[in-house]
Amino acid sequence: VWGQITSALSLMYRAVPDGAVAQLRAYTRALLGPVFEQLGWEHRPSDSERTKSLRSQLLAALGTVGGDPSVQAKCLQLHEDFVTHGVGLDAELAPGIVSTVAACGGAPEYEAFYRRFKNPSTPQE
Repeated sequence: VWGQITSALSLMYRAVPDGAVAQLRAYTRALLGPVFEQLGWEHRPSDSERTKSLRSQLLAALGTVGGDPSVQAKCLQLHEDFVTHGVGLDAELAPGIVSTVAACGGAPEYEAFYRRFKNPSTPQE
């Protein structure tokens, strides 16, 4: 169900007029934020694969469509730690982190993405 909701929110984000974006962002944060807060950033040993996937979906939607400042700030910090200090990203959260950083980052993040694109350290990059 949440996958359908986050997909619909992403579609609406691309389709709504500029004047409605702030309202859609606020709605997205209100709808998804409490669920993401309940799940948290960290995996628990009892998490099912579906819960891990849900956490990632919500993170991506909050960071991009929702424009959630706290999610964006955390994603930017995690990305900076990865780029600067080699701190690994959680494999489940990495796509959402990358999407969020791509959506809200600036020139330094673009340059970091471009460098990794030109010089990947693994085939997955």
